[in-house]
Amino acid sequence: MKGIWLILILLAVTACTQNNDKHSYADIVNRMIDMKRLAELPKEGEKSGMFSSYDRRSKVDSAGNYIEWAANNDGLRPQFIRKEGDNMVLAEMDGPGAIVRMWSASPKEGHVKVYIDGNEIPLIDMPFIDYFNTEKFPAFTYPELVYETNARGFNNYVPITFQKSIKIVGEPKWGQYFQFNYITFPEGTMVEQFDSILSEQNRNALEKVNNYFQNELGASTEYTANSIAESKNITLAPGEEKTVFQLEGKKTITGIKVLIPEAFQTPEIMRKTTLSIFWNHEKNPSVWSPLGDFFGSAPGFNSYRTLPMGMLENGEMYSNWHMPFEEAAEIRLTNNNSIPVELELQVYHEKNDMTPGKFAYFHAKWHRDLAPLDSTRWPDWTVLETKGKGRFVGMYLLVWNPKGGHCVEYAKEGQHWWGEGDEKFFVDGENFPSTFGTGTEDYFGYAWCVPNYFSRAFHSQNYTDQNKGYQSLTRWQIIDNIPFQQSFDAYLEKYFPNHWPTQYATIAYWYLDKNGEDPLKPISPDELFGYETQIEVSEAQGNNN
Repeated sequence: MKGIWLILILLAVTACTQNNDKHSYADIVNRMIDMKRLAELPKEGEKSGMFSSYDRRSKVDSAGNYIEWAANNDGLRPQFIRKEGDNMVLAEMDGPGAIVRMWSASPKEGHVKVYIDGNEIPLIDMPFIDYFNTEKFPAFTYPELVYETNARGFNNYVPITFQKSIKIVGEPKWGQYFQFNYITFPEGTMVEQFDSILSEQNRNALEKVNNYFQNELGASTEYTANSIAESKNITLAPGEEKTVFQLEGKKTITGIKVLIPEAFQTPEIMRKTTLSIFWNHEKNPSVWSPLGDFFGSAPGFNSYRTLPMGMLENGEMYSNWHMPFEEAAEIRLTNNNSIPVELELQVYHEKNDMTPGKFAYFHAKWHRDLAPLDSTRWPDWTVLETKGKGRFVGMYLLVWNPKGGHCVEYAKEGQHWWGEGDEKFFVDGENFPSTFGTGTEDYFGYAWCVPNYFSRAFHSQNYTDQNKGYQSLTRWQIIDNIPFQQSFDAYLEKYFPNHWPTQYATIAYWYLDKNGEDPLKPISPDELFGYETQIEVSEAQGNNN
C-alpha cells in the first residue's frame, strides 16, 4: 500500500513540474511589443545572451583571474567558435529558443548559413549582406525590423525560432563583426520552428509589429487603451519636493507623460528637476532620475521616438513601461533649480491582474560614477549590480567627450573616440559574461563612430555633437531582455578616464522582485549639473591630453 502511495505522489510531482508551455511563432513575434510580459518574473531555465566577434584573448582562468581583459581587436582576431574546413561557426546552441537580433558593422557577400534542429540542409543560405536587405528574403521584408541605421549599423530583429538546436556558419568573406542575440526557454517548452516561407498568421504578426513601429511609436494607445488617465498641472517652487500622485491598491501604471513648456526645456532645468517613484511605501525610491534623462535624452529636450520612451515635437515626453504594484505607488517631483518650474504630469493606470509573487517591480536609476572595480577589471565601468530575480531591459547613456573621435572621416587624427568599450553582462554569478560585445556604439545598434542622428523602436542616437561633445543614446532590450534568477551585473568598457575628459552618465532600467537588492541611491543635487570637465579643443590641439 505504501508503494502505491509513493508512486502516486511521484506522479503528482512530475505532473506539477512538467513544462507544458507552447509558443507559436506569432507569440514570439509579439514579444517585440509586449511591455506587460517584461514585468513577469522569469521562469527557471529562461535565459538570454549573445554570440559576438569579441576579442577572444579576453578570458577568465580557472582561478577567477581576468586575462587580457582590455583586449580590443574585436573582429580582427579569430571571431568564431571553431572552424569547419574554411568555414567559421559563428553561433551554436541547443534549444528551445530563438535568435532575436542580428547586428553587423560590415556584412559582405560571403554566405552565412543557418541550420536548425540538426538538419544538414541550411534553412537560410545567402550572402550576409542580404540578411539586412528587405528585398532578398521573403521573411525579411519588414523595413522597421530589417534595416541599416543612418549611422551605418545593420540590424535584423526578425526572430528565427528553433526547437532542438541552431548553428550559424559563415563562409569565407562573409564580412567582419557580428552579434547574434538569443533567448532560450525552459526545457520541455514547445516552440514553432521558423520557416523561410511564412504562413499567413506569421506574416500578419510581423506586419502588425512593423506597422506599429512605422506609424504609432509614441501614441501609446496599445498600452493605455484600458487605463484610467489622470492629469495634473504643477508648479514647483525652487527647492520644492512634491508628491504629485499617490495611488493606493493593487494597480499598474501603464504610461507616464510629461508635457513641459518650451521655456523649461533647457539642459539645466531638465537635469535639476528630478523624478522619484516609490512602490508599496518603500523608504528609498525604485525610480530616481533627472526628469529629461529618465525619458531617454539629454542635454535638454531632444525629439525622438522609440517603443518604450520618447520626446515629441509638442513638448511631450512619454514612457510606456508597464509598472505593476501590490499596495501603493507614489510619484514625486523635486525642483532643484533656482526658479519655479511648470509642467503637466499625466499618469495612466489600471487594475493589476498579475498574480502576487509572480511579477516584478520596475526600477530605473541615474548615476555618473559608481565605486571603481579592482584594477584587474580595467576598463570595466559599472552600469548596474543588483541581486534578486528579474529582467534587465536596457539603458540610456550620455557621453561627454569634447576631444572627439579618432575616425579621420569625422575628426582629425589624434582625437579620441569614446566608443570602443564592449558591454559585459554577467548573469547569476557566471564566471564569464554571457553577453560580451564588440563596442559601445555596436551595443546601441550603429557602427564606425558615425555621429548621425537615428531613432528606431529599440535604439537611438538622439543627440550628437559630431563626437566632439555630447552623445545621447538608448538601447531597449524588449524581446532580448535578460532574465536573471539571483543577480545581474552590467558593465561598459570605458577606456578614457574622466580627466581625459570622457565622462559618462547612465540610467539602467530593470525589473526586480519584491525582495531584491537595489543598491543605487539618489545623488546630491550639487552633482547633477555642470559636472563636465571643460576643455578647449581646436582641430590642431586634438591630440593633446
